[in-house]
Amino acid sequence: MVYQLPATSVVSWANGPTGHVVPVAIDSVCPVCRKSVTFVPGDASNLHAVRGQPLNVRCPRCGDTVSLIRLGGVAAGDVRLYFDAEDPARPPVADLDLVPDDVISPALKKAYQSALNVLAIGEPEATAVTCRRVLEGITRKVLPADVQTTNLARRIEALTNEREALARPLLELSDTLREGGNLGAHFSDEIETSIDDARRMVDLLDYLITYLFVLPEQIHRFRAEVLKESSGE
Repeated sequence: MVYQLPATSVVSWANGPTGHVVPVAIDSVCPVCRKSVTFVPGDASNLHAVRGQPLNVRCPRCGDTVSLIRLGGVAAGDVRLYFDAEDPARPPVADLDLVPDDVISPALKKAYQSALNVLAIGEPEATAVTCRRVLEGITRKVLPADVQTTNLARRIEALTNEREALARPLLELSDTLREGGNLGAHFSDEIETSIDDARRMVDLLDYLITYLFVLPEQIHRFRAEVLKESSGE
């Protein structure tokens, strides 16, 4: 399966032989050993040779190789990097790195990435603990204080009242939680969490982050571009 790496995973870039940029170091979870490592593509200049031609990069921890693919233009902002792996580590939601820090704090982004990392190495209890921390951060950002102590399903219902434009998908999500049984209960410290429950908890975070933060930022950027073009700037 081919999946895109977030732009923030690239630690540093260098100019290739034809002026295009290539990654020097990439922070990511290894799809093989599921550990957080830094990949160093030793011959990254070859990534420009044939569009989409994979380059094998070696995990410094387990020694296995992963195929790295570079697509896009010359500058770093135009480059898209992909791993080709049979069972990939889960990437964050698309365009999360575009959301400003005053909308989602760096600490909340880091906690969310931690949830992805511990899920990738198959630690459901650690995933549940980290997901609870992210959910607390989300509700603290968008909900009144008197709602923050209620259970998961009620928090999501409350989110629909705080974000009227997104009410229908969030209300459907809360209905799914109620109809689906005990997923909400797994946000309690007393419930043992399976790996499937952990995946669904991260799914929930993905949906909330997308609807509450990423989508509004995408719309805001789209509106700014349209207004700029219409004004002739």
